[in-house]
Amino acid sequence: MTKYRLKDADLQHHLDAISDGEFSEALRSGIEFDKDGFAVVPFGSSKHDNNKALITGKFTVTLYKDEVYELADYDPNAWNNYPETQPPMDLHMRVETATGFKCCAEFDGENWMYRSVGENGVQGLRVLKNVVRYRPWSKP
Repeated sequence: MTKYRLKDADLQHHLDAISDGEFSEALRSGIEFDKDGFAVVPFGSSKHDNNKALITGKFTVTLYKDEVYELADYDPNAWNNYPETQPPMDLHMRVETATGFKCCAEFDGENWMYRSVGENGVQGLRVLKNVVRYRPWSKP
């Protein structure tokens, strides 16, 4: 099945927030659109009665084909456009942003994270915005 991502990243973030990421997982698992261009996406689960009962498909969203874009397959041997391809998580990647900034970053499933050194010399993780492409990091 084809994998998708919502064009409205904020909506996808909110649907993931109420489902602990299960909405994005449902889109990555693949959905099928009917002949009219609609798809019903069930997502979200919860446990009840001291974990004896599991309710799945707690929420549903009806999507129209124009609200999503198809994710391309990740190619570890080439540059991959973001967000058109879903990067693997927690791997060092060579990343470029729309402004031309280049660095080593990791995708945590939601954000690109990179290490930066502040004025005080302390390293910290920061969110990297506007990533346009990435490829696996390789030593020069």
